[in-house]
Amino acid sequence: MRTGHAVDVDVWWAEHRRADPAWLPLLEPGERERYDAYRRPDDRARFLTGATLVRRLFAQHLGVQPARVRLTRTCPDCPRPHGKVRLDRRAHPQGPPMEVSVSHSGQWVVVSTCRSRPVGVDVERLDPTLDHAALGRFALPSDELRALRDLPVPARAAPFTQRWARREAAVKATGAGLRVPVGSLELVPAAPGGWIGTWPGRPDLPVVRVYDLDSDDEHRAAVAVLGSEPAVIANHDAAAVLR
Repeated sequence: MRTGHAVDVDVWWAEHRRADPAWLPLLEPGERERYDAYRRPDDRARFLTGATLVRRLFAQHLGVQPARVRLTRTCPDCPRPHGKVRLDRRAHPQGPPMEVSVSHSGQWVVVSTCRSRPVGVDVERLDPTLDHAALGRFALPSDELRALRDLPVPARAAPFTQRWARREAAVKATGAGLRVPVGSLELVPAAPGGWIGTWPGRPDLPVVRVYDLDSDDEHRAAVAVLGSEPAVIANHDAAAVLR
């Protein structure tokens, strides 16, 4: 049940194997360049699925055809158009607000939307071949790193990946990109669920609320929204939107 006192966040799940070449005409020139730059078919399928899903969600939000939606992907760190997806206000000056975040890994493409606050989402496929303790030295605070090292090596992939997804989602919600080290986020449990995230030593960065998302055994995912208010998370199968 949704309430007027919580932030509503929608999370849409799509399988990249369902990508359809018929969606290619929907891509704007910059998106088509990124699509063509991918060499692996799976990477192309993930990007195409994410770009199409975002455009169709905005089209529903605006009440227009997907081909009429214009987006921007400005990166805060470089001139390349690979930053946070936003509605192009030059083309849609009267469009109602909606924040969007996109992530893809393994078989999943995930898009989160929120009409009231910036949002970030991250999905990661588990990789048992990685040295998770080594990665944790720069990605996790000392207490989480100790907890990870206390686990047997074969048991580290899932907890590390979940912790990483929480932090990636939080950084993406801020829109700050590479200027924010993921390991600088401090997370504490919050009622009625999720975590409150703060950035010690960085008063310029906002508080975030972070939630784990249910996924399959091979993936871990999380969503974050700016502010300390609790969020109501609704998960959706994106198949109907992409049909």
